[in-house]
Amino acid sequence: MSATSDRDVLLSMGFPPERVDWAIQETASAPDLQRRIEHIIEHEDMIPPKAADASTNSSAETAKISPLGNRQRKQESNKADSLYHADSNISSSNITLNGVARNLEERYMSSLERFASFLQYEQDLMHGALLDDKETSLKALEALETFFKDEIERRRIEYQLPSVSNQLSSVTPSTDARQSTDGGSTISRGTRDYHVPVASSSQAPPDQDSARDDRQSTISVTRPSIPASSDIKGILSNIYSHTAANPIVQQASNAAEALRPQLAEWVQSLRIEYDAKQLPESQVADVQEQRRREAHSAHLSALYQAGQMSTAAEVTKKFEASENAKKLAWKRTELENWKKGVSEVGREGTMATLQKLQVELKRIADVLEEDDEDNDVVNSTRALLQVSDLMENEAVVTLESLEDDLSQREHDFQCQSISLSSSNIDAWKEIDRLEKAHELAKLELGVIRCDYKIKRTAPCHQLILRQLQSHLKRVNADEALLSDTLLSVLSTVPPFLSLEEEELKLAEGDGSYMTSALPSIELIDQIRAAHAALSRLNSLASELSSCVQVILTRQAVAAKDKAVKEVILSEFRAGRGDQVWLSEAFKSVNEQHDQMIATSEEAASKEKINREKRWAKASEKALDVIRRHEKRSRALKQKTSENAQDSTSGLTDSFARLLQQQQQTQMVSNMMWSQHASRMAVIDNIGSGSTQWVVNYR
Repeated sequence: MSATSDRDVLLSMGFPPERVDWAIQETASAPDLQRRIEHIIEHEDMIPPKAADASTNSSAETAKISPLGNRQRKQESNKADSLYHADSNISSSNITLNGVARNLEERYMSSLERFASFLQYEQDLMHGALLDDKETSLKALEALETFFKDEIERRRIEYQLPSVSNQLSSVTPSTDARQSTDGGSTISRGTRDYHVPVASSSQAPPDQDSARDDRQSTISVTRPSIPASSDIKGILSNIYSHTAANPIVQQASNAAEALRPQLAEWVQSLRIEYDAKQLPESQVADVQEQRRREAHSAHLSALYQAGQMSTAAEVTKKFEASENAKKLAWKRTELENWKKGVSEVGREGTMATLQKLQVELKRIADVLEEDDEDNDVVNSTRALLQVSDLMENEAVVTLESLEDDLSQREHDFQCQSISLSSSNIDAWKEIDRLEKAHELAKLELGVIRCDYKIKRTAPCHQLILRQLQSHLKRVNADEALLSDTLLSVLSTVPPFLSLEEEELKLAEGDGSYMTSALPSIELIDQIRAAHAALSRLNSLASELSSCVQVILTRQAVAAKDKAVKEVILSEFRAGRGDQVWLSEAFKSVNEQHDQMIATSEEAASKEKINREKRWAKASEKALDVIRRHEKRSRALKQKTSENAQDSTSGLTDSFARLLQQQQQTQMVSNMMWSQHASRMAVIDNIGSGSTQWVVNYR
């Protein structure tokens, strides 16, 4: 059979002309119809040479204006190959069910490949966006928006879908669109171009689809839009912001916290160690005293039996004097051991730890003292208060407890010395005088300690208040400015109607709402950013105000503590120490300072309520606009999806027709195979016995 007749047969079977010509060319050395059919079937997944050359040229032209450059040229070529397969298979009648599935898979894979290449090309920009760089984040969002708009337009053209709303297909105001040489458009973003192909006249949507989409276009596409606000943009770029915690502050805070076990806990271990060592010695002394008293009792019994009463009295007097001297010696030794083993060692260790805490306190204070708006003043304040509390409530209190313990032990030793060396009447009078003097000294020392504490913490509190109030003033000013500007912009946004309500009014002939402006996507994004910034500023202002109130409350409590102790000291000196809690002076001081604290807390509470009201007013209006916009967008997307489903139903019918054509093609192929097998059987019959025709699959 000649090449011309074979070509006619193959074309009548439904094979594409370019594949028929390719098969005839490849089997020219051994022309056979069956071999040519086998060539077409075996090379079904390959591109004919002429089509491959055309696809390569088209891919090279696209790469010139593609933002992905050399990185995606190979992938763009593969994409063109897969699209060619898809188009040729759909246009031919020789398509199988596996071919249909493979065609859909290639279409989706081409989209995934384009998106993967886009992410690879934009990886630096995306990485910058993850670092919370505002400018880079906006650029990354713009790049993503442009890519997906291009991909939606590509799919719309490929599946011959009706046009979607302007919110999905138009480019952002910040992009610059220019006409391309192939009838499409090239969208420029910075120095990068994105090519968007347009549908040819042969790919135009059906008339009924355009008519069905007219109402949606009237509602969403032709409506004027409210642009983004330059005022809000300027405020957002200059509002107060603070970075993460300073590493120096965090290191100093951790170092100070690590010193905590070296304070009260360590001194307590010294006390336990001393008691454990002292207990056996005390028990031995008690046993020895008990034996001496038993021996003295036996001696007295002998004297009483001998009738030596005066001698017994003299022996008893000398024995008690000797025992009292031994007790005083023992108490003195015990006091000295306490001084050396607990008091002096504990004081030296605590003072060394206190000096280390002062170093860490200074490190944090130096960071906080810098007039830098990027400093996290809240975190630095809390760290400074943490170290300050560790110094005051642990180190200083430990030193005071050691001092009080030593003073009490010395007082007890002095009282025991008097009771053991004087007569009962004189001893009690002297002890009573010592008790009053000791109590007075304790009250005086308490007032002095309160005064010292106020003076020690004053520089730290003043530094914190100065920085907190400075930052709070800036935050309040930025919050008020942003809130007023946002409310002003929101006042320009007219009331929304739902999509259903607008369609109903349009059907009734009322198109008054069709000319009212709607907020642009850029303005909605700006409102979201402004709302988030307002929430952050409000939260930061609350934290700053809370820290300020903590300092003011601490100062008021310290002043009250000092005033109360001064009243107690004054009443004790006047001889009214037992009834000091009922005195008018004590009640007056308490009420006065409690009122001052309550007034300060009430003022802070009112300020917080006013700030919350101001924030809530702007927040509610911003959220209302955002919710209405999102509701409208969902309605538009749903309508677009319904239109796409209507168009896809036609594609389903096409698949059914293709299946029917595939069955017809298979029947023709089976018939041709039977005819050829019959001819070859005749050849077997007339040949020699050693020859036989077999099918050779390659």
